Amino acid sequence: MTPAQRLRAKTQKAKNLMKVNVSASSKTILPMTEISSSFPLMKQALDSIRSLLSGKNEQEKIAIKKEKIPEFLPYLENYQASGRNYKNPVLVWITLWLFDIGDVDQAMTYATLAIEQDQLPPSNFSSPLVDMYVRGLVTWAEKKFKANDSAEPYLSQVGELIASQQWPVNELILASRVYSKLAMYAEREERWDDCIRWCTLTMNINPDGHGQKTRLDKARTKLGIKPT
Repeated sequence: MTPAQRLRAKTQKAKNLMKVNVSASSKTILPMTEISSSFPLMKQALDSIRSLLSGKNEQEKIAIKKEKIPEFLPYLENYQASGRNYKNPVLVWITLWLFDIGDVDQAMTYATLAIEQDQLPPSNFSSPLVDMYVRGLVTWAEKKFKANDSAEPYLSQVGELIASQQWPVNELILASRVYSKLAMYAEREERWDDCIRWCTLTMNINPDGHGQKTRLDKARTKLGIKPT
């Protein structure tokens, strides 16, 4: 399922949830009329947590984010279901934090929403929002690869989004990192056609520092294609 399809499915799920109480968390999904009025409170809570994170080390930051993120999820579900679109730093920041803590399923859902809505990156960041989310995804994927775990379906989804220009990245090195990691997974799993494709894409956008020639030659040899 693509990120857009996942977004539509979760939007419908959220709309259904708006009719009932969420008994598991003892929280009530807000009616659409209350979404805007809840935003100032969510923004205030976000700013407080950002202040709390200041000066903390990475491990402490992750622990705080894991503890605090669930407080924002009912609001984001309502915002998603409402179909509304306004400048929403809560959406932008919580999505970044979801990548940070490794909750990539929800991170991709809200990243797709934020990008579709042309949300703006935080003012203290110089990178476009797409680049920030791709960086979060590929950093997570690189850790998964080292741990010999799968990064699917999310890594392939982002690779296709970048390749198709649906998620146009400003920093080409980010695209190179995504393509390279996909090539490495394909090599590990002996998917040689895919390996050739991702190696080639990496080389096209990073001709001087791609590091893919040996991998590409190996894939071609496995398929009976003479290496160049």
